[in-house]
Amino acid sequence: MMRRSGYIFLGALLVGISSFHQSMQGVSFTTLTEAQEYAAQFPEYVKTSNKDWLRPDFSSFHRENRPGALRRFASWFGVSYPVWDARKFKTLLKSLVVSRERDRLQGEFAEQYKPHKEDKFIIWGDLFGAFHSLVRELTFLHEQGIINDQFKIVKPNYIFIFNGNVIDGSPYVLETLTLVLRILEINHSRVFYMRGYHEENERWHNFELEQELEVRARHVSREAIPLNDLLVRFFDTLPLALYVTHDTPEEVQAVLIANNEETIKKFGGTNASHVLSGDEKKRGFFKVSNKKKKPKKKKVKIKAYITSEDRSVSYHKTEGLTVLSAMGGVATWMVFSSPTERSQKLYQFQYDAFAQMVALNGMDSWTISLFNQKVAAFDGFHESTTYNLVSGWQMKTKDRLKEKQLYIGATMDLSKGASPIGKRVKEGLELAFDKEHTLNTVPGIIPELATKDDEYTPIKTRSVVEKMVEKGINTFIGSQGSASLESYLDLIRDGKVLVLFPFTGAPIFRKPDLKYLIHYRGSYIREGEELVQYAIKDLKAKKIAIFYQDDAFGKGALEGARKALKAAGVAKFLELPHERNVVDYKKEAVKIRDFNPDTILFSTNTLSIRGLIRQMGVQYFAGKNLLGLSVYEDAFERFLKDKGLTFTLIRMVPDPQTSSLPIAREYRAWADKQSVSYDKVSFEQFINANILFEILRTIEGPVTNEKIIEKAERMKSYPFKGLVLDFNPETRELSGNLWLDRGEGEWILKGTQKEAIVPPVKSAAKDEAVPEGPFKVATLTDFTKGTKILGRAVQAGIELRFAQARDKGESVPEIVFVDDQYTPAITRPEVERLLKSGIHTLLMPTGSPTLESYLDLIRKGKVLVLFPLSGAPIFRKKELTYVIHLRASYVSESRALTKYALDTMKSEKFLLFYQNDAFGWGLLEAARELLKKRDVLWKEISYERGDVNFYEQIRKIDEYAPDTIMFFSTATAAKSLIRQIGADKLHGKKMLGCSDLGEAKFVRFIREKKLNVVYAIVVPNPTTSALAIVQQFRAEAKKKGAALNPLSLESYIATDLFFYVLGPIKDRPTNKQIIARLEAIKDLDYKGLQLNFNPEERTLLHSIWLDTGAPEWIQLKVN
Repeated sequence: MMRRSGYIFLGALLVGISSFHQSMQGVSFTTLTEAQEYAAQFPEYVKTSNKDWLRPDFSSFHRENRPGALRRFASWFGVSYPVWDARKFKTLLKSLVVSRERDRLQGEFAEQYKPHKEDKFIIWGDLFGAFHSLVRELTFLHEQGIINDQFKIVKPNYIFIFNGNVIDGSPYVLETLTLVLRILEINHSRVFYMRGYHEENERWHNFELEQELEVRARHVSREAIPLNDLLVRFFDTLPLALYVTHDTPEEVQAVLIANNEETIKKFGGTNASHVLSGDEKKRGFFKVSNKKKKPKKKKVKIKAYITSEDRSVSYHKTEGLTVLSAMGGVATWMVFSSPTERSQKLYQFQYDAFAQMVALNGMDSWTISLFNQKVAAFDGFHESTTYNLVSGWQMKTKDRLKEKQLYIGATMDLSKGASPIGKRVKEGLELAFDKEHTLNTVPGIIPELATKDDEYTPIKTRSVVEKMVEKGINTFIGSQGSASLESYLDLIRDGKVLVLFPFTGAPIFRKPDLKYLIHYRGSYIREGEELVQYAIKDLKAKKIAIFYQDDAFGKGALEGARKALKAAGVAKFLELPHERNVVDYKKEAVKIRDFNPDTILFSTNTLSIRGLIRQMGVQYFAGKNLLGLSVYEDAFERFLKDKGLTFTLIRMVPDPQTSSLPIAREYRAWADKQSVSYDKVSFEQFINANILFEILRTIEGPVTNEKIIEKAERMKSYPFKGLVLDFNPETRELSGNLWLDRGEGEWILKGTQKEAIVPPVKSAAKDEAVPEGPFKVATLTDFTKGTKILGRAVQAGIELRFAQARDKGESVPEIVFVDDQYTPAITRPEVERLLKSGIHTLLMPTGSPTLESYLDLIRKGKVLVLFPLSGAPIFRKKELTYVIHLRASYVSESRALTKYALDTMKSEKFLLFYQNDAFGWGLLEAARELLKKRDVLWKEISYERGDVNFYEQIRKIDEYAPDTIMFFSTATAAKSLIRQIGADKLHGKKMLGCSDLGEAKFVRFIREKKLNVVYAIVVPNPTTSALAIVQQFRAEAKKKGAALNPLSLESYIATDLFFYVLGPIKDRPTNKQIIARLEAIKDLDYKGLQLNFNPEERTLLHSIWLDTGAPEWIQLKVN
């Protein structure tokens, strides 16, 4: 019996072992199905053993998932556990190493690929172990018929590129690497795996791959780091770079694909001509030699770079594909493909993403596009906008094919001692150029930024500038450093380059004869003068010492300080010069102690200030008045804070954190969009670039440096987004203001002009020329894009009144409707086209940003705008004689809504969701003012015109948890936000919206979602109002079968009033006659509406109606 039981036990054991081997079958991803099942078995996000997302530790997870006794026991009962197989991985890895080393793919080398027409390149950026994401992407490619279940690329003309950093960063590094190796093995001639930063020089020894190997591969290798030798050898067989080339009779054109900027510098630019193969093979490779080879007969021209970025230095918020600032004038693309938990927490990146590059006839026509899906939604992959690979502009807008790229150079220190400031300079410029690329406000031109690292070394700066000039770049912006700028001052004097708004205040660059140099910021002389004046007047300083660097930089503030001291009658003060780059300040310290000043002005670099403070001791400086210049970086200010010292510092821009100026709000919105921290240096450069775009918008014909100079020199008391630009021909500076930052409280504005004052408009000629031909008017609105519902409602009301007039046999002008797509870059050229065709009067054009695009034409009296569909305050100024408004302003709307929410709805916690432009700002200002006055909690969250994804905004809304949401947005944006939040989460919330939300489709949407919104409406209720003009509208709408909505009623009233004004005018009316008739309206009962022209705001109607959901709307009188 005992023997029989033993046999039974032995049999069961053998069966269990067999079952274990089956259920614990190791996987190495020979099929996509196997990879999908594995991904389904294990969670995508796992708990780390530490809380450091820069270096996450997943070792506990790996130990818990090793095959152990419990799992073996469970396997006997048929419970299946897939296991990554270290032995199979080792076999696969060894096979690839042997074959690649046999092909002599080793060391520092690059590969070359010559595509056929219509070849498509699928490009992954940094994966960082995003196994689950890669499986989803491969599943999508399988569904498209591009690969089969065995990972073979079966669709012709497809090439895969993994652009490095496949490893590290997740708990599934080995799975991800195995999957990529399998794809490489199956498709060795059609797959490129580039060597990234983590694959190179054994850097992976310090990251997650090494952790995994220690736990998961110890049983297959006796090395200190398991499989180390094979992995080092394999990574050494990966190319550093890939040239995708296209031959022309004159040159070899190339796209250079490499993982990082260091590699691009090694293989890009002129280096390509020395090393790139010139043979005719479809795929080839070449080694990098220390000896420069003679260039091939054909010149190699790099047309585009595709790379990654060092996220420890800078990070561009992205959905997977981003165009960066051009490197050396070459379009530069960044692809990112890692939606791991680490990437989500550190970089807010939440997309499965890869790019597709398509090779067409010539490289100038090649395209690149993004395929992605949001990992939180898994709503399917979609292809985003297609871009031209070489120019960076969107292919979907045909008109942009006619636009010309304008390269603007910029040099700064990105790698040496002054790099903290240089990186901020670059960051601010890139923000502004990104904004311009998105909004396209400069007609006919695509401004591109080409940055170069000059290491704050004059010799290198000179070389860099000369090379950029050779490439045709002769306009520079934001150049960093006095010594660097001085290295090519002769080129500026000779007019070979134009330098705009350099980051220096040195007096030697502020001379009237330096025509090709224009400054935004004031000089160091001005800084020193203002600081000493403040010290004497406000700080009651008696004994002042000036510690300065003995060169052009340091002596500038010294000169200003002397000027202020002399004016104040102070004869006794201490001047302490020091040489640049010295580290011993013992002599200076003795003199300071002997003089014992109560105030010290530092006109030197931060290293010298730190050195002096350390040598004298922090305690000596405590309680003294310490003054500093505008060029100090954030790290220095943190140093002061850590030491408990308070400095008064000069700022050349208003506070980027708190300023309410439009340019500051714009900066913060774009900084938030790109996950850039607010900073005074980047803000200054953002302003500089936007001034350049403002100048470019006014230039007619080809852009030249001379035209830029001419426009800049004409900026006199010029209002610019809350700032005042006033060109000084003696110093060639545009800004007359600066700010004092005392370390706490608001910054103190110092300057000749405290507010933006709109310059008076030059009157049109006394005898206004009457255009030839019949009188025509035009309406510009959106018929095809995001605000098309609004545009069509406006058109319906205008057409209704024109049809009524024609039915009665009345003589009316011809009306022309133009679709401007609510896009300023389209609006401006369309207005210019209308002017050329003889149309100088616009009736009810829609949109604040579109109206702003031709504001200069309005100021000059070239076009009359009647009753625009905009309440923005910037268009309601008495100087703008060629604009007349029917509707009340956004300020009135916002004030009425906010007051109603406070007094009637008893709101206590407000969320203000606004569009970041003149439209949203006008609404925001009044609400902010009233909420601040009532001491009520509120939070402002912005979006950019055209945005449709609001994930970041929703995160902030969820964190804030408001009881009231005010929509200062378009109906499209409000609808998208509500959908993405979920209507169920908004039930019980108090919601209010501006007049743009009153369109019928949005109102129906709100009703369908069973939500309640209180709307501000600028006209009475079109359905129930008893006013004569509304009854007239309803009667005509009924005849024509037109819908009753507020926007159509507003445009109907506007057209009716327009006909009323034209009535007494004989012959062909002029704009001056129309203006005079409207300005004469005083206390007019116009068919039930009370109209009264207000010359300050140039507005006729002074009522707002609130639609609260009740049959009768609430009418409010406004100032």
